[in-house]
Amino acid sequence: MTRTLIQGAQVLIENDHFADVSLLIENDQIAAILPQGETVADAKPLDATRRIVIPGLVNGHTHSHGALARGGVPDDAILETFLSGSAWLNLGRSLDDLALCAQLSAVELIRKGCTACFDLFIELPGPTVEGTHAVAHAYHDVGLRAVVAPMIADQTIYQALPGLLEAFDGPLKDAVAAMTLPDWDSTMQHVRRAKHVRSDAPCRHAQPGAHHRQRPVDPHDRGVRHGDTWQRAVVGVR
Repeated sequence: MTRTLIQGAQVLIENDHFADVSLLIENDQIAAILPQGETVADAKPLDATRRIVIPGLVNGHTHSHGALARGGVPDDAILETFLSGSAWLNLGRSLDDLALCAQLSAVELIRKGCTACFDLFIELPGPTVEGTHAVAHAYHDVGLRAVVAPMIADQTIYQALPGLLEAFDGPLKDAVAAMTLPDWDSTMQHVRRAKHVRSDAPCRHAQPGAHHRQRPVDPHDRGVRHGDTWQRAVVGVR
């Protein structure tokens, strides 16, 4: 049995106050909350002085595909301008590209204190079973809990936003007008298959709507508790 004693940190208790206590970790779970200074003979000490320990944060709205599009749109661009360039930023992505985006996003989230997220990723021209599973497996490999929910639409922004198509000229307008998305029924068939088809990786039910590597996120968390999976807690600079 692997045992670690985290000492010196300020620990959030009952979602109410910070306390000078130590955390005993056994097999990646918080086994005990001990008074500061108390030792455990066979536990490896971990000095967390000048840090705080809180339950992991949850990012409830993220888009992993943006990880490979940083810098592709000016920072001061309005939403419509950003979305009009989305096709060129995200079209033609391979399964490896989708997985890499999710991995980069997961690492960034973990560095910022998140242990779970809701990822609305995009795969063009429409979601596939393989693409959805690639994203879910990427989160599994990094160790971040995630709800994987592909973005779906049956119209492009150029069709949906009045006047946008008319703003283009010449060959570019023709190219934009020719862009289409799959019909609604076929898209939903892929989504349903992604939900039910097994894959080869350990998280066999990677799917839009539900992919949990650990226990589901509790919106009423009350701070660090006995029995919490250690990956749910985040140690940050105070």
